Amino acid sequence: MPWPKLLLMLCALLAVLPLQPASAQAAEHGDNGVVINEIHYDPSPAGASLEFVELYNASEQAVSLAGWALDGGVEYTFPGGAIIPARSYLVASIEPDALARAYGVAALGPWQGRLGNDGDDVILRDTRAQEIDRVPYRVGFPWPVAGYTVERSINLIAPAADNTVPGAWRAASPTPGRANVGLTSNPPPFIDAVVHQPAAPTARDTVTIHTQVTDADGISTVRLWVQAVAPGGYIRFTDPAYATTWTPYTMQPAGDNRYTATLPTALVRHRYLLRYRIEAIDRGGRSVMAPAAADPQPNFALFIYDGLPPWQGAVNPWAPGSALAQVNTFDFSRMATLPVYHLIANNTDVADAQFIPTSQWYEGYMGDDYLWRGTLGYDGIVYDHIGFRARGQAFRYATGKNKWKFNFLPGHRFQAQDLYGAPYAVQWDKLNLAGGMQHVNRGFRGEHGMFEALSMRVFAMAGV
Repeated sequence: MPWPKLLLMLCALLAVLPLQPASAQAAEHGDNGVVINEIHYDPSPAGASLEFVELYNASEQAVSLAGWALDGGVEYTFPGGAIIPARSYLVASIEPDALARAYGVAALGPWQGRLGNDGDDVILRDTRAQEIDRVPYRVGFPWPVAGYTVERSINLIAPAADNTVPGAWRAASPTPGRANVGLTSNPPPFIDAVVHQPAAPTARDTVTIHTQVTDADGISTVRLWVQAVAPGGYIRFTDPAYATTWTPYTMQPAGDNRYTATLPTALVRHRYLLRYRIEAIDRGGRSVMAPAAADPQPNFALFIYDGLPPWQGAVNPWAPGSALAQVNTFDFSRMATLPVYHLIANNTDVADAQFIPTSQWYEGYMGDDYLWRGTLGYDGIVYDHIGFRARGQAFRYATGKNKWKFNFLPGHRFQAQDLYGAPYAVQWDKLNLAGGMQHVNRGFRGEHGMFEALSMRVFAMAGV
């Protein structure tokens, strides 16, 4: 079965099956009360030595950690004499001296290994190797995203909360050895899952949004906020309209902690980009918004598209009577093996990034930064607020048929597929699209593609 169809079937199945509830009640961490309380897994490249894991003793008595160990992504055995006092913190680090210089806190270590920037398991074991606590953190909703422009760790907002539940964590400034940012004894609701169905809708479809929300105090209201981006009216993340043009819709209970809403048909229109968020409020008035504001993509999104129209072209349409002027029609619906990418962006940004005639730039941008933001749609997934620019070196803008480069966000990496429609095991943070032609020696137009294809083959033979 082709992968896109399989993906749609899985999304449809997710929409109708009961989503597994995650309790917001206190978790049982054993009689000792020691919990994994903060994880700094993705420091800035310049501060790679600042990884740490913080433990918190929620009990009223000191606990000896001698012979205990961290396991999973990193390995470290606590030395004899390691004690965590009551209602206090203990920090283990990849490089204790660097952590002391940066935060003025004493830490144990060093440990072996590195915390995964795309997710990992952090496990705390006692002297008998029994599991005391485990945090299987990931990156991207429903987990917070820590690795981005501002240095953040993920921290538990309530020590009594189940720290295997993503909603119990927030991305915030690192606080090793101190109370976490946003600490509370009664957290807001946990939004554990969000899905829209169908995954790649057309204007003919009924589009529904499903979510799962849990809270020990009960749920008062679940609200869907929608931003409709019409063709030709792209709203950048930095535009004032991004913060103000949201319309609320009340989501209805659907049993098993699930809530659902059907989008108005007036919004489900061809080429419309629909961004959305979920707000949940418990009976005590505590509220949460998903995705979190600290997420580099602080909204979910879907793209309404009715399919690629046929395209017509001739070798030379300006040669009347010649066979070269014969118009051919290409039906893209019969070319299913070709991937389709939709770049949705501000028209001026596209012109400036590619330095086409309407560009406001005096000359084309030759740097490495991604000065422009847009939205890329591929295989029913919308990658919002990504960076883009033209790529290339001295002849980047030589012919007008320029090449593209896209920069994807942490927690929202690009899921590419192989030639058979199977997803690659590792998601990509960059995507390069070539112009398919030689910019300099234009008499060798097929040469450029050969460079890329042969290089790829050589790397594959080398096991890279």
